[in-house]
Amino acid sequence: MINRWRAALSVNAGLSLKTEDLCIWVDAIHKDKVPDFSTLSEEHQRWIFSSPDFADPDVICFTHCHDDHYSEELCDKAAAIYPDACVIAPEAHHKGQILLHGSEMMIKVKNRLLTFRRLIHEGEQFADVPNYGLMIEDDGERILVIGDCALQGSGLEEWIRNCDIDTVFAPFPWVSLKQGREFLTKTLKPSCLIIYHLPLPEDDKYGYVKAAKKAAMQLEGIDDVRLMTDAFQVEEL
Repeated sequence: MINRWRAALSVNAGLSLKTEDLCIWVDAIHKDKVPDFSTLSEEHQRWIFSSPDFADPDVICFTHCHDDHYSEELCDKAAAIYPDACVIAPEAHHKGQILLHGSEMMIKVKNRLLTFRRLIHEGEQFADVPNYGLMIEDDGERILVIGDCALQGSGLEEWIRNCDIDTVFAPFPWVSLKQGREFLTKTLKPSCLIIYHLPLPEDDKYGYVKAAKKAAMQLEGIDDVRLMTDAFQVEEL
């Protein structure tokens, strides 16, 4: 198990992954409300720019640029506050960013390898959206953020074949749907599974959180399963 990392949720699919000398934001800043999901309120925005768990990011990256994952305005604000941070995204919105392109890009930051792999986004209407998963390798340990990739045919299986994954961050449909549960337990087989991309209580009109909790109990073979449901919830990895 990875025991040096600390994961903090912003809202929805936003994460800060932090260790003693490295802080990576993944889809952490967005502000435009998407139906059925949550976004950063003005209070949340103030918090994210003052929280120790999000302080001094080295990397500000985005798996894709949908409104529930990315805000150009907040990205520009973060880059101004943290000018040394490396901004990485699959669409060219920010001056000086690293543009994700092609099937795979590898970037080394403070002796950790960040691999971005293009994966098909869930939903036929989003199949052409530039969308990337992220794997962080730290001294032989691997953290995988699968983002919004499709449950089938995304390219994820080919990517992680023959890889031992320590921690996986997976959106809730991966446990709510049988095919997702089977992929997690038979193919990914992480030591730790963290389920996220869930709405806050005030936006959870379809009971996604309750359904995800129930489905998580049906997982077999993964001993450490957690849900990140609350704004700025923290988990030690």
